[in-house]
Amino acid sequence: MFENAKLYNEDESLIYKDAVDLQVSYTVYFGPSADAMQMEARMLAEQEKRKPDSEFVMEDGRLPLPEGILHNGTLWKVGTTPCFLVVK
Repeated sequence: MFENAKLYNEDESLIYKDAVDLQVSYTVYFGPSADAMQMEARMLAEQEKRKPDSEFVMEDGRLPLPEGILHNGTLWKVGTTPCFLVVK
């Protein structure tokens, strides 16, 4: 989460600086286990992304956001890996 905030924001921005401060606080609070917790979170996220769409069907049979979300030229859909689009 912190690396993502730092990656997509300029070094001098408030969001970037807050991400750095929070990352330091997080690491101090959780100690050496902080990296292990981040790795576990990434692993769980990857497991969720590998699930087929059928795992995400709502009670009424619909898929949430069936058309996906287009963000920065990448189409994100439930239960799938991103599809990169060329937007002209």
